[in-house]
Amino acid sequence: VYVPPKQITDFLGIDENSFVFSFIISSLGGFSSIFSTSVYATLFTLVNAGMNPFILAISAGLGLSVGDSIFFLLGHKGKEINLGKLQKLAKKISDFIQNKKKNTIKIFVFLYIAFTPFPNDIIMIPLGYSRIRYHQIIFEVIIGNIIAVLIFLFISMWTYNNFF
Repeated sequence: VYVPPKQITDFLGIDENSFVFSFIISSLGGFSSIFSTSVYATLFTLVNAGMNPFILAISAGLGLSVGDSIFFLLGHKGKEINLGKLQKLAKKISDFIQNKKKNTIKIFVFLYIAFTPFPNDIIMIPLGYSRIRYHQIIFEVIIGNIIAVLIFLFISMWTYNNFF
């Protein structure tokens, strides 16, 4: 059964200016792998229901960055907690990161978050574990998330317009 995106958003009471909704959903999705799929389904629906893709990308990108920040904090506190095999992986990546220049790390973080389909927690936990300062990478995390969401939104609009 096909239900158009506009009909879904009307039923839920989400109008084209409900960017707070996208921020909240993205924050949950950025924090949990369980919700990440629903974030992209929600963003697909919202953009194809008529929400402004640029403002939607900003609100969702900021929301995803909140979740990424929590994973960074978990990595930062991870040295105090025994994480088993995850701790070994985090240490390997952390050692790799600590041997690089700060600008190299910033560029890598931005490119990874903006252009790879992998979960951001894969890089955020080791970054926190490496004791890199949060303020040194948060700009790249936010901009990377906004660009990643914007790319997804434009692909979603193209797909919807050409196949539905």
